[in-house]
This record gives sequence, structure tokens and C-alpha cells, in this order.
Amino acid sequence: MIKFRCKSCGQKINVQDKHTGKRAKCPKCSNIVVVPKVDRPGPPATQNGSGNSENSGLKLSPLDTPKRDKVPDRPTSQDFVSHRTFVDTQKIEASSHIDETEPARERKLPWFIDMFLYPLSVSGIIHLAIFLLVPLLIGLLDRFILSYAGSYGGIVALILYILLIGYMFYYLSECIRDSAKGNWRAPDISLQPIPDKGELISQLLYLLGSAAICFWPTAVYYILTEQTDLIFWLLLICGCFFFPMGVLVVFMFGSISALNPLLIIGSIVDTFLHYSGMILFFYALGGLVALIVSIVPKFGILSYIPKFLSIYLLMVAAHLLGRFYWRYQEKLNWEV
Repeated sequence: MIKFRCKSCGQKINVQDKHTGKRAKCPKCSNIVVVPKVDRPGPPATQNGSGNSENSGLKLSPLDTPKRDKVPDRPTSQDFVSHRTFVDTQKIEASSHIDETEPARERKLPWFIDMFLYPLSVSGIIHLAIFLLVPLLIGLLDRFILSYAGSYGGIVALILYILLIGYMFYYLSECIRDSAKGNWRAPDISLQPIPDKGELISQLLYLLGSAAICFWPTAVYYILTEQTDLIFWLLLICGCFFFPMGVLVVFMFGSISALNPLLIIGSIVDTFLHYSGMILFFYALGGLVALIVSIVPKFGILSYIPKFLSIYLLMVAAHLLGRFYWRYQEKLNWEV
């Protein structure tokens, strides 16, 4: 293994020496990094030797690369390692936690309590406030515009709602990817480039694509029969069972082309018991929200309680999906 750091963000990376001299994306900041070329350790050197055996090449300085091994400025396709085949980014992150200067983090609370604390980082609380207060502000703006611009106010409000929902799913996708690296609190994305409108809308398309793949048999059956019989409910249950894995696949690969039914089914088969337990927990949370919605009065400030819980538990669910990948990435073997 070769140890080095990203020159942009300082991320510690461990990579197999077969990738030496090649280029890839940093798993944290996505900037291009070059795997240093390190000579393989030879027989133990004597005290008067060159010292090549010291630390066996594993504790070299992050920038300690021989000048003769300079990588060309314009690499060929053989010199560039794709982000999928570089090294599993989650394995890099997990290994980087174990360091002489940074001891591995340990949970201070049981996991089933700690997971509900996931949204309670500074960034997570800010985003909770955004997702709750911004729709209220959009509604007030809609009324103001309607009084001056007529029907155009509704169009403006609709566009703002679409962008807000797109940003919400963009942040949830970041929660999935960040948790897939082994992190336990909602990520701070303020240092990342501001997503444009196309990127926000793409998150909605990812979600809709996952729903289309998982629920199209149910939709087709209902359109053809217009019945909600036993077959309809069985198809719906199957769709609900496959849907979280579809969401995890599309957000981890960052492409709608990743929605391959064979990949989704194969991943579920490889992790069936653990995945089934996670699904039961997901829909137990959904049933809890539905129960609270049916009990809480729908007036005044109390009407925001179900909305707050829904968004809060969506962040918890995104965290669990990411942690599921982090825990069982070897069985999934996606090489994202």
C-alpha cells in the first residue's frame, strides 16, 4: 500500500501500489490526485545503507516522490484511473481514520440512539430550518406577487418550490455519500461549489428514475386492470422493497444509467438479511410519521410538527442508507 495526501484538501489516502503513477479523483474534494511512485522495498539495509528499508516505504512524506518519476502533464487513458476502479473511496476513508495522529473515532452512544442524532450537526440544523421555513416564505412571496402580477405569481412560486425540492434531495444525496464514507453527522457542504439548477433538477430525476424502475409493474398492472387486488398489493410491496436499494445505487454512482435491475436484485441477494432489517426499520419510521400526522391537529404551529419529523427522518434514512453501504461495501462490490 502507498500512503499519501491530497494536495488540495489534505485527505489521507491509502492505495494499492499497482496504481502507482496514475491519476484519479480524490474521494473527498474530487480534485485530480497523482499516486506517487514509490520504489518497492528491498532487503533490509544496514546502518550504513541508503535507508530504503526504513518504514518499508509506508511512511513517506505525502509529497516525497522521486523527480525521475514525474508524470506527464497530459496523461493517456492508460495513465488515468477511473473513479470506479481507482480504489473504493469508502475503503480509503475507513483506512484513513486509523492514523498515528488521528485515532479512530468511537461511538459514545449506542448506534440505535446515535443514528437519530445524525441531523444535529450545525449544517444539519441549518438545512432543517431551510427546508421548513423557505416554503413558508415562498408562500408569502406567492401571495405578494399574486396581488401585483396575477397568475405569474403561481408560476414563480412553482419554480421556487421545484428548486427547493431539488436542493433538498441534493443535500440528502450528499448525506448518503458522506455517510458511505463512515461519517456520523450531517455534512457541511458550504465549502463545495454551489450546485446549479441543472444539478438540482438531476437529483429529482434520479429519485423519479428509481421510482420508475421499482414501481412500474404496479403502475402497469393498475392501468390495465384498474383493481387493487392481492396482485396489486404484492407488486406494491415488492416495489417498496427494491426502492431504497435503487436510490442508493443511483446516488452512489451519480448516474441514472446505474439503475440496472440486475444490479439492484443482485445487491439485495448478497445482503438480504441485513437489507431486509433496514427496510423494516425504514417503513416502521414511515408508519410512525403517518400516525403522528393523524393525531396532531392541523392548525397553527402544530401543523409544522409532521413536516419537521418527515424531513428529520428523511435525513436519518439517508444516513442509514449510506452507513449500509459503508458496512457492507465488500459484499456489494460496486467499485464506485
